[in-house]
Amino acid sequence: MDFEILIPEHLAGRQWKSILRGEFGASERLLRQFARDNAVFVNGQPVYLTARADHGDVLTVHLPRETSSVAPEPIPITIAYEDSEILVVNKPPGMLTHPSAKEKYGSLLAGANAHLAQSGLVAHCVHRLDKDTSGLVMMAKHAHFHHLFDHALRHGLIHRTYVAIVDVKPPPDEQALREGEWHTINLPIGQDRASPSKRTIDEEEGRTAITHYQVLERAGNYALMGIMLETGRTHQIRLHFSAIGMALSGEPHYGNQAPDGPQSGADLLMRRPRGPRLRRQALHAAVLRWEHPLTKERFEIFAKAPADLASFWDEVGGHKENFALAHDLQRG
Repeated sequence: MDFEILIPEHLAGRQWKSILRGEFGASERLLRQFARDNAVFVNGQPVYLTARADHGDVLTVHLPRETSSVAPEPIPITIAYEDSEILVVNKPPGMLTHPSAKEKYGSLLAGANAHLAQSGLVAHCVHRLDKDTSGLVMMAKHAHFHHLFDHALRHGLIHRTYVAIVDVKPPPDEQALREGEWHTINLPIGQDRASPSKRTIDEEEGRTAITHYQVLERAGNYALMGIMLETGRTHQIRLHFSAIGMALSGEPHYGNQAPDGPQSGADLLMRRPRGPRLRRQALHAAVLRWEHPLTKERFEIFAKAPADLASFWDEVGGHKENFALAHDLQRG
């Protein structure tokens, strides 16, 4: 994979290794690899990294070729955005983002690798979604760009907005359902010792987990939520809404829990609203916004709600067009 930089006047006179650090985000390890592989060219000629740039030079970097442990599979994927560094894929429900020990085939990553195979690139997940959560997933086309965008995610340059349908019967605190204002769930999350694949609210040893939400619409026993994450813990949205008594509709593992502790299985069954049912949790990653970690250019991608969620919301008396309200949600 090649990357080119046209040297503007303000970079003239700087050493190439300095330019690669600042304009390309190269680590010291990557710089050493570039030097070892003679992978840096200026105006088509190999160059020492200690040499200095002139205005108008064309810097070309040959990134090392990669292989992936996930074999490409000819799986149709829906690409919402693509450039030379990343692609954003709209994942359908029921598909793993990454293979697991139990499900080794049919993942979004395998489909992305097939899409990139002809160009000799490999997909790297910048973030993931649960198997039954639909929506936007960002993938980098090389380990170097994965490093840059992973760093951007950890430092608040990538923002994810979700929409969810939650059960509100019996009703929780009505203040938590006020429309048109932001609410915050701040409950630490840790691994469930009884079930390692699950998570639990853990006030003593859990990691900080913060979820912000806004009620977009109420419809009978249900509410449509717009959600923004401040942290990105495993199962965070599903567990947080369960913990405040508003479990996601169709949620298979985290039933509604009262603030003072979990309910029994029989209690959960009695508490669940009657009526339409979903075959998965009602959660969709609707909006992805990011600032490029090097150029500072800003991007925004929106994925409309899939048919199963839209139909469910219509069936319970909601308005399908309100899913689009998530596109305009912003926090100060």
